[in-house]
Amino acid sequence: MSRNDFGQYIIELRTRSNYSQTELAERIGVAPNYISHLESGTKVNPSITIMALLFRELNMSKSEIEKFLDLHAKANNCVSYDIADFIMENDNVRQAIRIERDKPNASPNWNDFIKKINKY
Repeated sequence: MSRNDFGQYIIELRTRSNYSQTELAERIGVAPNYISHLESGTKVNPSITIMALLFRELNMSKSEIEKFLDLHAKANNCVSYDIADFIMENDNVRQAIRIERDKPNASPNWNDFIKKINKY
């Protein structure tokens, strides 16, 4: 996944909504070159406020928002906001992640990991 996958997704959503960069920028209150920077991948970390405006203005579904957040996280080498919030709000989830992380020869077998989280 490249930094520009995030920008390409914004292009896809914007064109689906029949907005030019200028129109989208006006609707969310930013300069048109800001949208250009997001789409080109030269800027990959919009604020939460800007993201929320994009979600609304581009009429994103839950799955589109989740994809947007995942691409944003990958472009910024971090965890998606929604997942990070969930982890931080749930002590048992944090504990389960750390237990799995600290096991010898830990491997990201997510099906086993999810089953273990559900036990807590």
